[in-house]
Amino acid sequence: MLSDREFWAGATLVEKQYGEDAARFIAERMLVQALEGDKAGVAMWVAIWNRFDQLRPFSNRALN
Repeated sequence: MLSDREFWAGATLVEKQYGEDAARFIAERMLVQALEGDKAGVAMWVAIWNRFDQLRPFSNRALN
């Protein structure tokens, strides 16, 4: 499993590379991993999502 720092780096990188499409990109990656039965892959993308969500202004966050 990656370190907290690596998850933050992943979230930041996705945000920079995909901009407004970053949330969609992460969701697609989670879906692909889930469809492949890769639980560790899903967990990794969920962890990146959680950090990515903290990078965004509150008004842009998904409501849970």
